[in-house]
Amino acid sequence: MQSNKMNKGSRQGFPRWQSRNLALAVAATIGTLGGSLFVPHALAQESMLALDEIVVTARRTEESVQDIPVSVKAISGEELSKLAMNSATDIAKLAPGLNLYLPEPAAPTIVLRGVRWTPAAGTPSVPMYLNEIPFDPAPMMQAMFDMGQIEVLRGPQGTARGAPSISGAITFAARKPDFDGVSGYVSGMAGENSHGNLEAAVNVPVIDDMLAVRISGQFDDSQANGIKSVNSSADPERESKAARISVRYEPTETLTVDGMFQRLDATGDVYTQVVGTGSKGRPAIPGNTVAALPANFNGPALDLNDYKGVQDGFDSRPMEYDFYTLNVGWEVLGHTLSYNFGSQENVSDSPSAYSIDPGNILVGYNPVNASEPAKADFFVHEIRLSSSRDEGNFVDYDLGYFYHKQESVLDYTAPAGLLSGAYGNPFIGNPKYTPYIPNAEAAAYYQFNSQYLFGLDTDSESFYGHLTFHLTDATELSAGLRHITDERPANIIVSLPLTHAAAAPVAALGGATCVQAKLVPSPYYNGVCDAVVDQSALAPKPETLGEENSKTIWNASLSHRFTDDLLAYFTVGTSWRQGLPALGNPGLDTSLLIADPEEATSYEIGVKADVSENLRVNADVFQIDYTDQMNAYRFTPYYNTLTGATNLTNVSFLENSDAQVQGVELELQFVPMENLSLGANLSYTKIESEGGQVPCRDNTRPLSASNPMNYCASESGSSLSGSPEFQANVNGSYTVPFEGGYEGYLRALVNYQGENDNVGTSVAKADSFTIVDLFMGVQDAEGGWDVGLYAKNVFDELTELTRNEISTGMSAEALFGPTGYQVVTATIPREAGLQFRYNFMAK
Repeated sequence: MQSNKMNKGSRQGFPRWQSRNLALAVAATIGTLGGSLFVPHALAQESMLALDEIVVTARRTEESVQDIPVSVKAISGEELSKLAMNSATDIAKLAPGLNLYLPEPAAPTIVLRGVRWTPAAGTPSVPMYLNEIPFDPAPMMQAMFDMGQIEVLRGPQGTARGAPSISGAITFAARKPDFDGVSGYVSGMAGENSHGNLEAAVNVPVIDDMLAVRISGQFDDSQANGIKSVNSSADPERESKAARISVRYEPTETLTVDGMFQRLDATGDVYTQVVGTGSKGRPAIPGNTVAALPANFNGPALDLNDYKGVQDGFDSRPMEYDFYTLNVGWEVLGHTLSYNFGSQENVSDSPSAYSIDPGNILVGYNPVNASEPAKADFFVHEIRLSSSRDEGNFVDYDLGYFYHKQESVLDYTAPAGLLSGAYGNPFIGNPKYTPYIPNAEAAAYYQFNSQYLFGLDTDSESFYGHLTFHLTDATELSAGLRHITDERPANIIVSLPLTHAAAAPVAALGGATCVQAKLVPSPYYNGVCDAVVDQSALAPKPETLGEENSKTIWNASLSHRFTDDLLAYFTVGTSWRQGLPALGNPGLDTSLLIADPEEATSYEIGVKADVSENLRVNADVFQIDYTDQMNAYRFTPYYNTLTGATNLTNVSFLENSDAQVQGVELELQFVPMENLSLGANLSYTKIESEGGQVPCRDNTRPLSASNPMNYCASESGSSLSGSPEFQANVNGSYTVPFEGGYEGYLRALVNYQGENDNVGTSVAKADSFTIVDLFMGVQDAEGGWDVGLYAKNVFDELTELTRNEISTGMSAEALFGPTGYQVVTATIPREAGLQFRYNFMAK
C-alpha cells in the first residue's frame, strides 16, 4: 500500500521479419524517450523529489516499512501492471535472494535466502499467503491478477503468522472492494511465444458505505517455455483461467467482513529440454535376435541453442482449484478480534502424466508416472485478539490460535521395470516390430507397473502470543512464542497387479496350444502365447508412517531509532517443520521414506535510513543455523525392493544434514530529478554444509536389501545452494510530460544472477547472466489508460541453469544403453509485444 508522498543466442518466436519490425519500433520508441533523458531539466522543487511512503502489513497491522524491524520488499498492484507481471514467478525480478521456478504447473521450486523448497518437502519453507491464509504454493504461482499488494518478508515467521518459516514468506493481498463507485479496468498483452494475456475487474457498490462487490478474472495462454520435441509435431502449451469474486461488508463502523471465492483452472503440456549427442548405438548381441542399434535412434545431437526435447509425448499436469477466504475484524473494548478462514479444494477430474523417458530410449512409446487427480480437503481457522495500536501505549499484544487440517489421497502408477518373462524380453525378436523400436501396445503390455495409494493427512494446531514494548519513543522490544502440535500420518499401499510376460510363438510349444500350456493367447499377436505373472507377492505390506510432534518456536527483536531517519534493529528467531514421505520413488526402503524434522535459528542485524528526502538505504546481514535441514537428493542410486534393480531418486527424496546460511541484503531508492526514479536491490547468500554423511553415488559398494543406499562424507563448507550466491536488480522509470495531459514513459528492469556453483549432478557451475526488460509507451497523466511496448529478456540471453542425468527408472538402459542426453533448464527466451490498460470510473 503506497501513499502519495513522504514528508520526512537465437530462439524461436515471431517470424524473423516480424521480430525485425518489432525491434525497429522498440528502438524508435527508446530513441524518442531515451533521448529526452539528456535534455537539460531545471531542478524540481525539493518537495517533488520526495520518496513514496510504503505501508506494509508485515506485522499484521499497517505500518511504514521504515518503522519496523523486518526486511520487507513490497510490490504494489500498480507496479505489477507497469512491468507486465502476470505470473508470480515474475516478482523474483524485484526481490533478489528470491527465486521462483515453475517448469510445470504442479512442480514449483521456491528459494529465499538460499533455502530451497519443492512440493514433496512437506510444510513450505517459504509459505505463500493469500488474504492471510497459507495456501499451496503450486496453484498460488499459476495466476496473479487484480492484486492490492505483494510483500516478500525475509527472516523468521511464525509467531505472528500461521506457518512457521525461517527464511521468510510471501503475502498476496487481493484488491478489496470499495464504496467509492462503479469502477474497474481492462488490461491485456500479446507477444512472442504465442503469449496472450487478458485481465479485467469491475467494482460495484451495492449498499452505500456498507456493501460492495468486486469481480475480476484473468486468462493467460502461451507455449510455456517454448521447448518443442523433435519427435512430435504438437506444440507445447500452458493455459490458465482464473476468476475471483470478493465481497466487503461493513454494517457498523467497528465490524468489517471480507469474503472471497476464486476458481483456478490451469493446464500445462510441456516437453523436457535435453542436450547431448544422442545414443551412440550398439552392435548386435551374439546368440539372440537383437538387431544392431544405429547411432541416434532416439534423436539427433542437440545443444542448448536448439531449445529442443526428444520425448514422444507431453508431460501433462492439469490443475483445478477452488479457494475460499473469510476475514472478519471487530473492534471491541479497545481490542480487535479477528477471525480468518481459508479453504482449498482440488476439483480436477483429469489425471496427470509425467514422462520418465525424456531421453526417448523407448522410441514410439512414452512411459509415464500417471496419477489420478489428488482428492484434497484443506482448511484453516485462525482466531486472533490484538490490542489497539494507540499512540502512547507502553505495550501492544497479540494472542491467537491457528488450526490447519488437510486430508488428501494420491493414487498413481509408476513403471518399475520391464518384464523379461518366461520367453525373453518383449523388445527382443518380437515378430511384429523392429527390435529397437517398440510400439506402444507392446511396451505397455510388458511394462512392470507399481501402483501407489497414499493417504496423506496433516493436523496442525498452534497457540501463539506476541508482545511489543515501547520502552521509549525511540526504542522497541518485541518477543513472541508459538507452540505447535503437528501430526501428519501417511498411509501407504503398494499393489502389483497381474502382468502378462513376454510372448512365445505357438510353434515353440511343440504342437501344444496356449491353453494346454496353461498360457493365454496374446490379444496383440496372432499365433503367440503369453504367460501371466502374479506380482502381488512382491508388494510390501501396507504401512502407516509418521508420528505426532510438538515444538515451541520463538523470536525476539530490539530496535532503536537514532534519529527520525535512522532505524537499527537486531532480530533472533527459531523455526521448525516436518517433511512428507518420499513419494514417487518405487521400491524405496521404508527406512528412507521420511526425514527427521528440521530446526533452525536465525540472527539478523539491519538498518533503515532515509539519507535525504530523495535517497533511501536499507541493509541487513543475517545468519541461519540449521539442524537436520531437509535437502532433496535427486538422481541418487537406491536399491528397488520391488524389482531388485537400481533406481535413481527423484526430487521428493529428502535427507537431513546440518548447514549454515550467511548473507547480506541491500536496498536503494533514489529520486535524482523530477519524473525519474531509480531503485537497486542486492543480495549475497551462501549456504554451506556443516559436514556429515549424505547420499551419494559410490560404485564400489553394491546396493542390496541390506544396503539400500550409499552414503559419503560431506565436506564441511561445501556449497548447498541451488541458486546463485550473488543476485541484483536495478529498476528505473522516467516520464516525459506532453501537452494535453499525456505522458511518455520509459521503464527498465535489469536482473543479474551471479555464478552458481551447485546446479546439478553433471555440471560444476552455471555462468552468470543478465536479463534486461524494457517498457515504453504513452499514458494518461491521470492514470486512465496506458498503451505501450514491452520486451522481456531484450537481448535474448540464453544461459544454462541446471543439468542432470537421465534415468527412466526402469531396466531399459540395460537393453538399449545410455540415452546420450542430459536434462537441462535454461533462461526463458525473449518475449516482445504490446500491452494496454484502461481504467474506468462511472460518473
